[in-house]
Amino acid sequence: MLTRNKVLGLPFRALRRWWLRLNHRGKLRWHLEAPLGKAISPISNPVRIAGWVFNDKGISPDKVFVKVGDRTIQLHAQINRKDVQTNLSASYPDLDLKTGFEGTFRLGKGIKLLHLIAQ
Repeated sequence: MLTRNKVLGLPFRALRRWWLRLNHRGKLRWHLEAPLGKAISPISNPVRIAGWVFNDKGISPDKVFVKVGDRTIQLHAQINRKDVQTNLSASYPDLDLKTGFEGTFRLGKGIKLLHLIAQ
């Protein structure tokens, strides 16, 4: 039974600790620059997604995807982001320069949930 505080009988805190032990890549740091707006906002076609992502060791993913419904779209990853490296190098001295991602694609009408995946 799913409740607010438990998933399959495990408290969220225990589930999070279990997941972090499995996730050897570390915690992801990310920022979404496009599309701009609130969590739910109208956007026009084509849709542009852009931002940056890296883990707590300063390593950027090789691939970034966006999943919309049953479609999975690979975005351009490993884009040079000198601005990110300059602004965050004090906190992450080994930060990779290629932290950026971006892509443009078309969506049908209606409400869509965009799910970003970094690998």
